[in-house]
Amino acid sequence: MDESQHNRIMAVLTTVIDPELRLDVVNLGFINQVTFDQSGLLVIKLDSATMGCPISAIIEALVKEALAVLPEVVSVRVEHVWQPQWAINHMSPFARMSLGLY
Repeated sequence: MDESQHNRIMAVLTTVIDPELRLDVVNLGFINQVTFDQSGLLVIKLDSATMGCPISAIIEALVKEALAVLPEVVSVRVEHVWQPQWAINHMSPFARMSLGLY
């Protein structure tokens, strides 16, 4: 995956809003890794703020729906990862400010 492709994918992912926190998954630091192979399979490794997050399935569906707009993407697989453990410092400064976490 080249840098341009990666940037397009990340831009699309900024449209995926966590329904509880009301911020996008990129600024929240939930996107752990993105890989894209020649067959068109896009794999997103997704963190959550809490293990067993009750809205993980909703966020996964939103990620898949959002990425379906990219013509080069044939299929999307979302893998929930717990290592490294998500922490507040994974959030962007914008997200921390929006949530009042300085």
